[in-house]
Amino acid sequence: MQGFHPNHWNFHPQTVVEHSYWLSTPVYCPELDLIAVAPDGTFAAFCHGHIDAEENQQKDRREGWINSLGTRRGFRRMGLARAILLAGLQRLKAAGMDTAKLGVDTQNPNSAQTLYESVGFQTRYASLSYSKTISGQTIS
Repeated sequence: MQGFHPNHWNFHPQTVVEHSYWLSTPVYCPELDLIAVAPDGTFAAFCHGHIDAEENQQKDRREGWINSLGTRRGFRRMGLARAILLAGLQRLKAAGMDTAKLGVDTQNPNSAQTLYESVGFQTRYASLSYSKTISGQTIS
């Protein structure tokens, strides 16, 4: 989505083909997609969740995920991310989930981790990812 660049290390724009594929998978739940639209029709924020019923059954769990959450520049620091996240959590709860999970880049410049902690998320585990540009370099 144009203007929704999330400012973090692992951002990859999704193509129409990739998004269409996701919409066709059995775990896609359209009722877990939320979009906030400004009065002028501009997409301002979004929250996308999912529930993997098969995995929940195998592990005897009732877990849902907040896969992605974003607020467009110009609409940040207005409480939209909090509001749409809380709405997403309500949707997971209404679907029978008792736990919500998400992943976050702890270096996110938009204080995403602070938002998640402020609504009750707790760190379950942390991991590090490394990358190195190798094109145009001599490897030694």
